[in-house]
Amino acid sequence: MTLKNIFLALTLSAIPLSPLAAAPATVTPGADKAGNAILPLAISYQGQPAVSEQACTPGKDFCVELVYQQDDAPPRLNLLRLRGKDSDARFELADLKTEAMPSRLALWPRLLALGDAAQGVLVGVEENANAMYSGGGASASILRLLRVYPDGKGLALREALSLPVYGSALIRACFSDRDYRQRRGACHDEYEFSSRISLDKQVSSGFPRLVYQTRATSFPGHVSRTSDSLARGQLKKRDIVTVLDPACSFHRTLRFDAAAGVYAPDKPLPDCDQYLVP
Repeated sequence: MTLKNIFLALTLSAIPLSPLAAAPATVTPGADKAGNAILPLAISYQGQPAVSEQACTPGKDFCVELVYQQDDAPPRLNLLRLRGKDSDARFELADLKTEAMPSRLALWPRLLALGDAAQGVLVGVEENANAMYSGGGASASILRLLRVYPDGKGLALREALSLPVYGSALIRACFSDRDYRQRRGACHDEYEFSSRISLDKQVSSGFPRLVYQTRATSFPGHVSRTSDSLARGQLKKRDIVTVLDPACSFHRTLRFDAAAGVYAPDKPLPDCDQYLVP
């Protein structure tokens, strides 16, 4: 075996031993003029191995628990404290799981506190999915914002927003020495989708408006998971770069529709599945 073939074999074997880890959205803390605020939550794990997560604001005025799926039972969200008072509200999250791909739920380490406390609070749950391929892997994360609010009979829960916040994929592209030469040693296609969530600080009344910004990149150059990368032919040195995908790098403002009870973007979100489907 030549030195080049040895190097190629090492390159192709240098793959993740576990699926790529999903990363949470970057979140800008702060408050708007209406008193709506994004607050940090300190998360701790209960049990050994962990069977739940608990999270509290720094002053423990608000605490919540996410109980993981056990024995095919749906995961559960328990509200432990609300505005400094003990609570025993429990909500099953059966509708939150995605059937198409095994996923893991985790608490979002933020709380969206509403300026009008009578309207409740918004708790985040992240749905993280990943997959392994021969020579690569992929992961994705969706943020589900759940509104907990009084409904006259107690506390109710409703999903107010579902938003893709992260995606990453590493796809093997070399299967021979010829492929290695054609790709100039760039033997994986790489994709990454990241996001930032913040408040529109100019809001002076009512529900907060959320600012959602994304950035999507691919390497080497403008590759696509829907086409054969080797069909591009011989790559040039100028092709071995990370490039921005302008279609999936965008800015949206999300407003709360009181009649529907959900957040909606000011413009439709583009199709970015190649970054967001493991």
